[in-house]
Amino acid sequence: MDGKKVQTLLGRRIRQLRNEQGLTQERAAEKAGTITEKRWSDIERGMYAVGLATLAKIATGLNVPVQELFEFEKTKRQKVKNRFSRKNLLTIDKQIVKMEEEIASLKKRVRGLLKPIK
Repeated sequence: MDGKKVQTLLGRRIRQLRNEQGLTQERAAEKAGTITEKRWSDIERGMYAVGLATLAKIATGLNVPVQELFEFEKTKRQKVKNRFSRKNLLTIDKQIVKMEEEIASLKKRVRGLLKPIK
């Protein structure tokens, strides 16, 4: 994996962790110490090569161990999970609509059977 790819994945992972904690870039940068909001933004966009000291500050600001910043698979898995979940929810929603229509149709039939015979 080349350096630029690592920067990009690292930035995505940092953004994911920050979003999970409900932090703005500004607040996360404050918690990290000497990192500016602009620098934080550059890091998340993969536009800045991060040194070890900065990684340690970011991890501290996000309250995670440094190694968690490099768990790129979680980022990929989360994206797949989100797509899968959304797709499943849409499918379930369609099934519910169809079932509601079938129930309405059955109700009409039952009411027709309950009408007194003349």
